[in-house]
Amino acid sequence: KININEIKKAYKRAIEYVKTKSRIPNDPFPIFFKFLYYIGLRLNQAVRIFKNLKKSDIKFEDNIAYILTHEAKRGKKGTYIAIMPKHFGEELTENIRYVGNLPERIDKRFGKGGINFGAKLLRKFHYNFLRQNGVEKDIAEFIQGRSSVDVGSTHYLDKIRLAKEQYKKIADKFPKLD
Repeated sequence: KININEIKKAYKRAIEYVKTKSRIPNDPFPIFFKFLYYIGLRLNQAVRIFKNLKKSDIKFEDNIAYILTHEAKRGKKGTYIAIMPKHFGEELTENIRYVGNLPERIDKRFGKGGINFGAKLLRKFHYNFLRQNGVEKDIAEFIQGRSSVDVGSTHYLDKIRLAKEQYKKIADKFPKLD
């Protein structure tokens, strides 16, 4: 089981990595790390969403921000929505001009040559965090893009609504990374 202190240390290593090893101006790696932390999607899905993100894609509702993500689906592994706390949605919006700077092989940044912290661990923490804070199993799986792509449109809209509703209850409970 992964704990929040390990995630905070990895986040600090991501910031340090950018300061000491990156040659990319305004490297968005720390912001991407937080993006993964809050949305809980697979690394490859998160990369596709992040690199193509525009300000107009980020919607705000009460204490959450969200992005409809159906474009990031590949095969049977679908994602419909990326939900995050409002404060991070605002931070993402402020830094939107840098998202395209994300390097092609971001996966290597998480490996031994980078911060030595698997992106899958963020996903596991996210799922456990949702469940421990009362998000229903099927909604937590939907938020993480584990639901079948063959969902009917009414069912899909209902799941989106329930996902936002349940995330609102826990959005302010996420431990801050910095």
